[in-house]
Amino acid sequence: MELMQWIRDLKEDWDGEGAPVINRNAIRDAEKVVEMAEEMGFEFNCIHATLDGGVAISFINGTKYADIEFFGDDEAVVLMEDLADRDEIMFMLIDDLDETREALCKIREYIGDDND
Repeated sequence: MELMQWIRDLKEDWDGEGAPVINRNAIRDAEKVVEMAEEMGFEFNCIHATLDGGVAISFINGTKYADIEFFGDDEAVVLMEDLADRDEIMFMLIDDLDETREALCKIREYIGDDND
């Protein structure tokens, strides 16, 4: 997927502070979720490398924020929060494709979707 080529091309210490090369399995898992979201007609806002060698996909609508971070070990962490009310934070651990699809549905429900 060309969308993530820049993440694949990152070298060791890409942040200038010792960040590792991005885990290839994390990239693969993130690509699967991007495809899943696109099939659902659900648009993400950003894909970025994380300092621990993972990949995160972010969704934002107004003050509602959510992301799914992949580490390359077939698990991911979902974070959902209201940026205007930092007390409202939800976490979810997902470890298979069905849970990932369910997490995308929960994110869509939480942040809303202008495509609905």
